[in-house]
Amino acid sequence: VYLFSRYWEDEAFSEFQWHKVTRIHTHFPDFSIENAKGEAEGIEFEYGLKAFRSHLNQGRTKLATCCREKLKDEDIRVLYIIYWDQNDDKAAIAKAVRQSGIEPKFICLKDYFRAIVSRASKDVPLRTFWRFSKQRLEAAYPISKIKDAADALAEKGEITELPIDNERQMYRTLGWDKKGSDFIECDHWEKIHFFTTTTPMAHDAIPRRLLVKPNGHQHFIGYFEMKYAFKINKPVGTGVSQFFKDYYFYDYAEYHNRSTCFVCTFKRMDYKRGEALFRLLAKRGYNVGVQGAVVIQKKDNAGIDKIIRAL
Repeated sequence: VYLFSRYWEDEAFSEFQWHKVTRIHTHFPDFSIENAKGEAEGIEFEYGLKAFRSHLNQGRTKLATCCREKLKDEDIRVLYIIYWDQNDDKAAIAKAVRQSGIEPKFICLKDYFRAIVSRASKDVPLRTFWRFSKQRLEAAYPISKIKDAADALAEKGEITELPIDNERQMYRTLGWDKKGSDFIECDHWEKIHFFTTTTPMAHDAIPRRLLVKPNGHQHFIGYFEMKYAFKINKPVGTGVSQFFKDYYFYDYAEYHNRSTCFVCTFKRMDYKRGEALFRLLAKRGYNVGVQGAVVIQKKDNAGIDKIIRAL
């Protein structure tokens, strides 16, 4: 609500030029607004789009009766659904709202912001920010730079490179652990190329791809494509700790000695492909709905690759 209120009169939000807020409610919809023609419209805010389903009836095919009546009482025929995280099927929700005679309009606030990764100085880890901008912003550093830095550490014996199995894939549910990198929002992973996990992995067969499903999402949202993998030996000097400061969100800590480290690129999937991939693995017997990490059988690679190639 704050972000929308802060920027809604900006020309980027062309939908709201000459609009006025008429009411702010504790009930549905959150805001009533009036367009340039004097017609009433509504706004409902959700963090994740999935939460809007609480306003649908149990059959999920229409708005709940109380919601329809409140819109009717205020003569609202257009409803803006404003959210940050698209963790549900927008087309299915739109169909349900239209069944009630209301025209839905969706605005994903994240589309108006860009993930930024930067640091205040060389001695502190990377930090994440959001900037109101529709311009594409640069990555924190090129992947070639971190690969060269990892090679230098390997030559000193501070890390050991691990072989990547080009036929192996895994999926993992991220739990948004504030003590680790899972807490970083996935948009920022597109800016950096370093990821660590304490998930046990066979060091002689590192997966070429790690599919990502955050908690709260019903599907995969992207994947890490591995370029280089290593384990940390007992650090000699300050090379490893400086490597973390240069390329990671957190300082090097002792628990990283138990981590598998990846130099990788993060690639995002749209909702339809992420959902299709999730259904494919569920149909083939993988328990993709629980938190954890699971190795995908090689016989299922072709189906996964087909969906991802469609990106």
